[in-house]
Amino acid sequence: MVEHAISIGPAHARAIHNLAAVFTKFGQTNDAIAAFRYSIERAPRDEMLYLNLYRLYISVGEKQKARDIMRQLSET
Repeated sequence: MVEHAISIGPAHARAIHNLAAVFTKFGQTNDAIAAFRYSIERAPRDEMLYLNLYRLYISVGEKQKARDIMRQLSET
C-alpha cells in the first residue's frame, strides 16, 4: 500500500518515510537509508525525517553519518 502511494505521487515524503520504517523493521538497512534520504529530498524541512535517519545511523554504528545528518538539518 505504501509503495502504491509512492507510485501515485512520488513527492509524498511521509509515504516514503513509512516505507523506510518498514525496511528498518525488517533489517533492510541500505534500503531504509536510501528511502529516508529520498524522503528528506522531498521534504527538506521535515525534522522527523532527519531524526529517524539519525537514529538509524546510530543503531548501525555510523556515528559520523549521524552527525552529518544533524548538521544537514541545522543548515535547513
